[in-house]
Amino acid sequence: MSERTGSRRAWPAGFLGMIVIVAAVEYSIARRSVDFVETSRSSWSLSGDAARTARDREIVCLGDSLIKHGLLPRVLAERTGMSTINLSVCAAQPPVAYYILKRLIDNGGEPRIAIVDFKPDLLAGGLRNSSSYWPEFATVREAIELAWTGRDARFLAETIVAGSLPSVRNRHEIAASIRAALAGKTDPLRSVNLALWRNWKVNQGAEFTPKNPGFDGRIGEADINKYMTKNFWCDKINRKYIERFLDLADRRGIRVVWLLPPISPGLQKLRGELGSDRTHGEFVRSFQKKHRGLIVFDARKSRYDSSMFLDPVHLDGEGGYALSCDVASMLNQIVESGSIAGAEPHWIDLPEFRPRPLDPRIENVEQSKIAVRDSTAESLRR
Repeated sequence: MSERTGSRRAWPAGFLGMIVIVAAVEYSIARRSVDFVETSRSSWSLSGDAARTARDREIVCLGDSLIKHGLLPRVLAERTGMSTINLSVCAAQPPVAYYILKRLIDNGGEPRIAIVDFKPDLLAGGLRNSSSYWPEFATVREAIELAWTGRDARFLAETIVAGSLPSVRNRHEIAASIRAALAGKTDPLRSVNLALWRNWKVNQGAEFTPKNPGFDGRIGEADINKYMTKNFWCDKINRKYIERFLDLADRRGIRVVWLLPPISPGLQKLRGELGSDRTHGEFVRSFQKKHRGLIVFDARKSRYDSSMFLDPVHLDGEGGYALSCDVASMLNQIVESGSIAGAEPHWIDLPEFRPRPLDPRIENVEQSKIAVRDSTAESLRR
């Protein structure tokens, strides 16, 4: 009898050993995120973490990659006198902007102004549209709130599992790295991540990118479909989170500037002809009926030349610099007139594009690549 009791109490050494091995593997992968996290996904975790420490910024830039490429904190800060940070996230939907602002506030942040954009094609998709990104960002509580709002239990399970296990959420990048190693090649993800992470850091969250000679302004059928050119609609969960974002800002006395960034002239022309531009504008105006302090900066008709774009919708560094200057100038006018504290809605067309000499202190992505390469070479020499 005592022998059987003793056997039942024996530690399951094999099972415990397996747990230790799995934990060691997951820890190793987590520590090597630079090798295994796709760059746009890494922007979710980096901006999400930065929101917890940016409590002293007066202007916070939120939204998706159009803001990341379009607004430079150095320019806004120097031209407005207000400290600024860009916490935008690649492929971000409205819930991301809401949770980043909430994290900022929960950690003592009291921004005066929040500049945000919501890219039309990202508004059309539900939670599934960014399902591979959420594990890099969402806390358990945020995942529960999202799943409850979207009535999507599967989303909750997948987000928590992938968020807890780096090998799950990074499985595609890990597989690509293994294939590259077996073929005797170097996986470029590490060098790309290091360069872009440096560029985001030195530019306080923004990305400053040189010209793309491969984009000539022409718009193909794939672009028309991708960027919601023929029609516009917003998924219900995105509408709910835009309301939550604006409600949160209203409660905290934060003035929201909803930026409608410029897009390439060919795509802008098509959106106007096909009616999606008008529908999108009506959608934005509908929020001003409830949120009387909401300001809209509209740059859709600011006549940015196609040479200012990396692709149909993303500005290059020169275009982003010009947009940042115009946004800063308009913010100054609003602050000086006292409208920033007013209660009336504003819809402001930003001025027509004009080129400006670039600030040589702003580091572009190519310079970041060189800096990373030089730093790596220096480390190897030591």
